[in-house]
Order: sequence, then structure tokens, then C-alpha cells
Amino acid sequence: MIKMYRVGVRSNLYRSVTALGSALGSAALFLSAAACGSGMQAGSPAGSLSASPQMTGNVEVTPVNKDAWDKLNVDGAPTFGSFKLFQVISIDKATKELVLKLPMPPNPYVDGISMAPIEVKKLPGSRIGIEAVQGGGSVLTFRVPLIHIIRKDVNFPSPTALPNGDPLPAVADGSLPSEAMTINDIKKINATFYFAVQQLGIFVNTPFDPLVGLSIPIKSADGTRTWGYLTSIPAKKAPAPAMDGGFFISIQLPDDIARIIDDNL
Repeated sequence: MIKMYRVGVRSNLYRSVTALGSALGSAALFLSAAACGSGMQAGSPAGSLSASPQMTGNVEVTPVNKDAWDKLNVDGAPTFGSFKLFQVISIDKATKELVLKLPMPPNPYVDGISMAPIEVKKLPGSRIGIEAVQGGGSVLTFRVPLIHIIRKDVNFPSPTALPNGDPLPAVADGSLPSEAMTINDIKKINATFYFAVQQLGIFVNTPFDPLVGLSIPIKSADGTRTWGYLTSIPAKKAPAPAMDGGFFISIQLPDDIARIIDDNL
């Protein structure tokens, strides 16, 4: 979190007004399209379970659920709000990675940030970076090999909740095994990764307060599947356990989708 120190009455007043305006603007953007419904375009659910044989050396190998893999689509976007139709989840079939994009509203504290992807050490092969969005705002992009999600071949510490101890929004038990790291030293932006079989969550603190706590469903293009939730989390101050505000994205892959992925890893 960026701290503001008194450098004079006029400077302090200017910064306070800027911070308040940014927070209110962020909250308004997050809620701006709440009444617009959930219409989305394109995309189809996983297809039938058929396969065709292939030759590997002198051994004939039949891919499992090859047709279902080819048709697999987990593209999803929030159903309302300022990020409606912004694709936040997808699968890169070429690299067999789950791709999560966590959007953040236009705000002078984070606008224009661009950070080359860095590895999340607890998740070999994963990468996280920040990209500026044309017109203002930023998006945090996280790519993680599907094998880590489906087979959980990595070990995280014991389950934890949000950094201040509050339950994780839209997560059944309110906690998941987690790993925290700083992703931008200059802006003091930190991320906490939450991980379990078929589940993934990321909380990113922001130097501004989103003010409003709101969970928005992330649905498939046809609206028939819910992949997870995008949640804005207001900052908390003493005497409650203090915590920067931020955004939390949580994903739960259904069993049928997980089986198709597992058969093709």
C-alpha cells in the first residue's frame, strides 16, 4: 500500500482528494453496469467423448477424449459490472495452461503499470505479470500449467483465509492453501495465491480502496456454467484486523471439465 505523508497542508489535501476520487471512481466503475444483464457471445461447452487412433513409433495410441479436448471451452467473463464481457478465464491448449486475467479499474496509482512476467516459485512453469490496458486500467495475467490444478503436484502450506483472516469470498470452506509474494515493489502490490485440486484463487491488494464488497459470477459464454467469481474487497482499518482493499478471483473447475483435462495431459 502506498503511504502518504504530510508535506504541507495543500499537498496533503490534494493527495487526500485524489485518493478519495480514485476510490469512488473505482467503485463506480465496478458497479456501473450492474443492471445490464448477462449477455455474452460465442463459446461452447465440452463436446462428446470420441477419439481416433494415432501412431507413436510402432505402437498405436488412442488419445483419450480427444474430441472433447478439441471442443473444450472454459472461456468466461463477469456477468455484470464494469468488467462485463472481459474474458478473465481461458485455457491455452497449445501450452496446456490455465490463463486468469484479473482486471483493475482505471486509477492513477496503478494506471500505466507494465511488468514482465515472473515465476511463482511454488508453481513451476507458472508466470504472473501486469499489463496496461488501453484507455486506462491494468490487468494482472496469471498462467499456470493445468497439471498443477488437476493433479495438485505441488505442496502449499496449511489453508489460510484473506491476509487479515476474513474468510475467502465465494469459497465453500473460506480458506485454501496459499502462497504470498510481492509482484511490484514500487507500487507495493502483493498477491496471495490460493490452491487446491480443481480450485484456484488470487487476491491482489490495491493502493486504493474499492469501497464496495461485491461478488460477480464468472460464467461461460452461453451462461450455463459458472466457473467462479470476481470479488471487490473493501479495505479494513483498526480496530478490526487491518487489510488493504483489493480484488479476489476464484475459480472452481467442475468434475467433467477436470476429467477431460486430466485425460489429455
